[in-house]
Amino acid sequence: MRVLILGKTSHFWEFTGAAKGLFTEFSEACPMTEPIVDWAQLADLKSAVGEDDFADIADVFLDEAAEALGRLDASDPAALAEGLHFLKGSALNLGFTAFARLCAEGEVAARAGQPVDPGPLVEAFDTARALLLQDQGPPG
Repeated sequence: MRVLILGKTSHFWEFTGAAKGLFTEFSEACPMTEPIVDWAQLADLKSAVGEDDFADIADVFLDEAAEALGRLDASDPAALAEGLHFLKGSALNLGFTAFARLCAEGEVAARAGQPVDPGPLVEAFDTARALLLQDQGPPG
């Protein structure tokens, strides 16, 4: 199974064997129509914790995610999968849906011993980060 990841550049990952099954299961649960940022998730989080705590949570996430992206090591697939798993969970909590999807796909690939290109991950994170910092909600 070849999967095309669309962004400023296109990227293919080849999934075979168990990874193909995991990816198919994940893809069916999370269609690729997600926005870059889930503004409803952000609004829910802001409502639950308040503006000040939300700002602190967002700052910590952005700092930790940037550091974690910089530490991803393609030469150690197990550590790479763990790092991507951490990033995926953190991203979902803050509504970075497109970034979370790429982390999930990379995690599946890393667990299958397949290469993971960090370029699309960095691009998705940087785009979502810029939108969050601009506090730019959904269009319309």
